[in-house]
Amino acid sequence: MKKNRLVYYESIPDELARLGLTQTQAAKLLGITKSTMSHNIKADNNSFHWQIYGLAHYLESQHHAHVK
Repeated sequence: MKKNRLVYYESIPDELARLGLTQTQAAKLLGITKSTMSHNIKADNNSFHWQIYGLAHYLESQHHAHVK
């Protein structure tokens, strides 16, 4: 884990697995192609980590809203 990041998880693929999503499913939710998803994962830039962070929080809030 890189200490200079504001989003802390081992990798985007690990975070997607934790969420139970494939890269294809995540790409669809983010409105990008699977190819763009792969490129963004390889580029490892902060803005894409924030997108995944936001997606994770959105999905978790949706889950909690349905559990109540």
